Amino acid sequence: MINGIVGSMINLLPPEQFLGTARPFLERSETENNLIFGISANILRDRPAGALCLVARRAGSDAEASFQVDGAAVMLPPNNLFVTRMGPEQLAELVDFLAARRIKVPGVVGVAATAEIFAQLWCAKTGATPTVHMRLGAYEIEKVTMPAATRGHLRPASPTELEQLILWCDAFAVECHLSNRDSRKIVQLALAEGRLFVWDIGDALAPLPMMMAGWGGPTPTGVRINMVYTPPANRGKGYASWCVAQLTQQLLDSGRQRCFLYTDLANPTSNRIYQRLGYRFVCDFADYFFAPVSVATGP
Repeated sequence: MINGIVGSMINLLPPEQFLGTARPFLERSETENNLIFGISANILRDRPAGALCLVARRAGSDAEASFQVDGAAVMLPPNNLFVTRMGPEQLAELVDFLAARRIKVPGVVGVAATAEIFAQLWCAKTGATPTVHMRLGAYEIEKVTMPAATRGHLRPASPTELEQLILWCDAFAVECHLSNRDSRKIVQLALAEGRLFVWDIGDALAPLPMMMAGWGGPTPTGVRINMVYTPPANRGKGYASWCVAQLTQQLLDSGRQRCFLYTDLANPTSNRIYQRLGYRFVCDFADYFFAPVSVATGP
């Protein structure tokens, strides 16, 4: 962890201080910022080397005694930087802050307009080349519309299914173009915390799981659905719709006010499925990858 609080506009905070400082700002757009809540919680739990928790702030009339948070960013290396909405001035300050400290930023994820400006500023500053890795849709739901009936039932995933779940997690990462993931660690943690479920068309004596889905990243009022994966041979049978619908309902019944999820905007099928369940589109995100500056080696 990089320690200390530095800079006049961009402040690097210890993880235990970050949410206390940034929370009122993040809560104003909780759906947009649910990933920031989740990542900062992981940083606080794991204390990984090189993790960053940053706020963009503007001093009030009495300087340090009063300030207004204008944005936030977190990074859990080797993953991309996640940024909230913030203005061009704050984004320029953020770029200068990171570049001055020679912090490697492999890419950026954020609301599309914000991520685009950061990518332009960062690449102009460093000479890197930006590439849009994925366009994402952020969705939220407060009331589920159940789909047409299908065979099977939702149940918690079992530790005895670990190897199968790891294979599905690997396939999910490939389809979603995710990198730097340890599928075994992800699945083991989700199983230990009771956050991973399967849609099963078998019974207790002969289980037959068809797909998986999980949740994570709790926010003050909600939680994010994730790891939704159906093997190709099991698709088109309504399993994903029912699995996500029932898992969402279970989470809402447990006291959450809302659930969130992200979709690949290039996949119209998954976007339609979630909208039919009652998920509402909130905004689009962009995930940029920064190719490093190439070094000429001569003719």
